[in-house]
Amino acid sequence: MATDTTSKRGVVNDLIAVYMGQHQLKTVQAFAQHLELETDSVYQLILGTSPTLATLRRLADGLRVPLHVLVYRLEPGAYGADSVSVANPPN
Repeated sequence: MATDTTSKRGVVNDLIAVYMGQHQLKTVQAFAQHLELETDSVYQLILGTSPTLATLRRLADGLRVPLHVLVYRLEPGAYGADSVSVANPPN
């Protein structure tokens, strides 16, 4: 069975781009190294592949975004997603 990742593609890219700009990180590799993430994991997330919970948690910690915000961005149909704002998470 094929997995449709089109709807998940780029759902956290805006957060990554803002962070990269704030920290003057010019490449995805630099971003990944800065947050102590595997570069491949970050590329996969950008492309829409669901990350592991460990990767998602490190990303949330590094971006200073609540973990549930990232989860609901990746899974907007999950129970509870409609009860929180994920558009502009607090920094």
